[in-house]
Amino acid sequence: MEWLPTGSWTLKGNTAYLCCTRWPGKAMAIGGLRAKVERATLLASGQVLTCEQSDNRLVLKGLPATQPDSVAGATLIKLECSAPPKQVLGVEYVVLEYLVCRARPSRRTCPLAEEP
Repeated sequence: MEWLPTGSWTLKGNTAYLCCTRWPGKAMAIGGLRAKVERATLLASGQVLTCEQSDNRLVLKGLPATQPDSVAGATLIKLECSAPPKQVLGVEYVVLEYLVCRARPSRRTCPLAEEP
């Protein structure tokens, strides 16, 4: 699993744990998750979170507005999945780079730009 701006992952079987050190607020989006999330909870309290999942995006809703554990500065979010979780990122960035390069080609900044 990839590093996220909000924290880092650890895995055990079909469960992913996100150690959230930068609290996102009431909702959080996670890109590229390739396993169906069956249940999401805050590990310390057991509070169930609402999940909205598409092919490339998971949105967790119902998070507290502020970091639940201000003393430790980290909260664990438990994601129970239908299969071992895997996160695939990056393809979209290549497409975006290609489109930007074609729109404003410059040989210095874009290896895909054609020679004049």
